[in-house]
Amino acid sequence: MQDHVTLLPPGAPSSGARGLSSTLPPDLLEQVRGRVRLLTILLLIGFAFDPLLYFLAWGIATLANVPLQTGSFTRTGFLAVNAGAVLASAALWWAAGNEQVSASRLLTLGLVYEVVICFVMALLIIWQFYIDRGTLPNLTWVPMVIVLFPLILPVPPRRMVAVAVLAGSMPLLALLLLELTGNVSADPGEYVDLALASTFAVVFAYMGARVVYGLGRQVAAARELGSYRLEEKLGEGGMGEVWRARHRMLARPAAIKVIRPPANGNGRADLSQDLRRRFEREAQVIARLRAPHTVDLFDSGWRRMPPTSSSAVTAKTSTS
Repeated sequence: MQDHVTLLPPGAPSSGARGLSSTLPPDLLEQVRGRVRLLTILLLIGFAFDPLLYFLAWGIATLANVPLQTGSFTRTGFLAVNAGAVLASAALWWAAGNEQVSASRLLTLGLVYEVVICFVMALLIIWQFYIDRGTLPNLTWVPMVIVLFPLILPVPPRRMVAVAVLAGSMPLLALLLLELTGNVSADPGEYVDLALASTFAVVFAYMGARVVYGLGRQVAAARELGSYRLEEKLGEGGMGEVWRARHRMLARPAAIKVIRPPANGNGRADLSQDLRRRFEREAQVIARLRAPHTVDLFDSGWRRMPPTSSSAVTAKTSTS
């Protein structure tokens, strides 16, 4: 059998990729799990505060044999809404930790959660503010949530804007619902105030989504190596790094060794002749191996990667 060593041609990210899982690196999508779990546990604690306060007050009043002091947190509606938000937060927290729920599915669930949470926050804040002060608030926490979610969920800007618009309409829906049920009284100007706050939040959400999602796409482009897509770094050593990769057309798994040469005096990383010869000798030796417990070398060569720090790299691929 003849040795087969070929140069990897320069590649470009596929423009026909569809879906979040095909446009962002899998390891970056998996990092979303930790951020979602942290966010949901914080919101769960926040929404559980009023129910816990109610049961604490009820327990103290029962032990002291005194009437329970009434307040907004004792209203059945408040308790029900908070309990629903706690359950939704707990469900998303569980989904983020469940490996059977794909990262792409988790992003979709996170966007649905954003809309639900915005409605719950708007409903509780407007209702409680009106009970305590007899007026409506000019601002709720909803705009902050709308601006925050693009920093946590890396989704395409257009999709994020659509969800942000829907989430931004939740304060208007909550105010309308409270007015129709006779819990508050509102005039058109107060609807306008809530709408303006949500509009500014949608603009910032779009800007945040462009930055976060764009950075993820840049990382994906930087990991395109010829016909292979780098998926996960397996290890690193003195000469470079080893990545788990997959052939884009054949869906064949492979291990790719990437060598990052040291920077020279002007700050650029150049491939020295000695490093090239060492790389070529190593590739040729591996290509001649025929033992059953060794790897098979498919391709070998060098090319300049899409710049993250304008550094030249060399790479060779073999079966994993």
